[in-house]
Amino acid sequence: MLLKSLRFGAMGLATMARDTRFATVQDADIRKFESICGRDHVRTTEIDGYKMDWTKAFKGDPACVLLPASSEEVSAILAHCSRRKIAVVPQAGNTGLVGGSVPLYDEIVLSVKRINNHFEFDEKTGVLSCDAGFILEELDNKLASYGFMMPLDLGAKGSCMIGGNVATCAGGIRLLRYGNFHAHLLGLTVVGVETFESCCDVLRMARCHLSEILSSFEFMDREIMTVLDESLGLKPVLKTNPRFTLLVETSGSNEAHDKEKMERFLAHCIDDGLISDGVQALSASESSAMWRLRESAPMAVASDGFVFKNDVSLPLKHFYQLTEQVRLRCSDMTKHIVTYGHMGDGNSHLNITAEEFSKELYDRLYPFIYEWVSVHGGSISAEHGIGQLKLPYSGLGKSLAEREIVRRIKSLFDPNGILNPYKSF
Repeated sequence: MLLKSLRFGAMGLATMARDTRFATVQDADIRKFESICGRDHVRTTEIDGYKMDWTKAFKGDPACVLLPASSEEVSAILAHCSRRKIAVVPQAGNTGLVGGSVPLYDEIVLSVKRINNHFEFDEKTGVLSCDAGFILEELDNKLASYGFMMPLDLGAKGSCMIGGNVATCAGGIRLLRYGNFHAHLLGLTVVGVETFESCCDVLRMARCHLSEILSSFEFMDREIMTVLDESLGLKPVLKTNPRFTLLVETSGSNEAHDKEKMERFLAHCIDDGLISDGVQALSASESSAMWRLRESAPMAVASDGFVFKNDVSLPLKHFYQLTEQVRLRCSDMTKHIVTYGHMGDGNSHLNITAEEFSKELYDRLYPFIYEWVSVHGGSISAEHGIGQLKLPYSGLGKSLAEREIVRRIKSLFDPNGILNPYKSF
């Protein structure tokens, strides 16, 4: 029985027989697609470049090729295909070598080639936000004007697209230094359709973390340095206790080269008046002493009394504004309001200490903190998760569609709801 459901492709590999549940594309469907994308962007002829992959070993016969220009058009296409049960193959640069980006039979091809309008780069954080249809080499050239580069490099960089790079978790020739592409991925924007089983997540934008030799960029404010001293007797490594202390670490392959770059970096910052003081670790013990301050911060606040702990992510421009707002709101009821965290990715650990738990203080803090974070484009959970603590506020910043996708994914792997219950919406 199994053999009857298989056919053999161009490489002699067994493939599944066409699923009869999928509808065939009709003239009415073509007209619908034209109303969404425009007639010029619905192709039924001259589509050889979309039906065969780079190896020329995998070839399908798509009913049509669609070239939407926005996520809204993608959503409309997928909504129609979901209703009609029309199979869809998303395609980026079509440079893959395993037939993943081409149809087996008559599935329509949804190309992201025209989705290349949005490009936004933040020089301060090194974060790129762009559409899925950008060619990798094009992005690298754009970033070169800022003095940055893409951490990913492939032989196909002149034709592969960033959406495909993300989808395949591309490694490339810089993998030993930078890791695979998912190591640099901060977030994805996806579009959804009505049925989970359909191809409901199509990449539109990829936010990519662009690194040079930096491995850590940690933040500590003056208040946490004070608590470290008072609670644990740990003194600052700097001569003064400035308003903010930054811990910068590099991870290159040449110690002398890294040291020279760091010295130039410090000198440049001091000459430009960006920093008031700076010191470089000259030994492993000095490095450990610096890291001990940062790593001891959670223990220090725990020793200071009852702690209201927060783990949120925020755009850099709002990173410390939250701390200032909380101080204005409730400093009269607290011992210390401190912030430390991973500034490189906008992850703020805002901690509020008090002599003991106070319902009045709790009500001043929540949901104010989570609502403020949501309004200012952040996330109420950066790395610690939702758990029981944040479950009442877990919907903040998430649309109903996004929450439904999460619920469906959970039910897919845990249909009886027995795995870690009471922790998800």
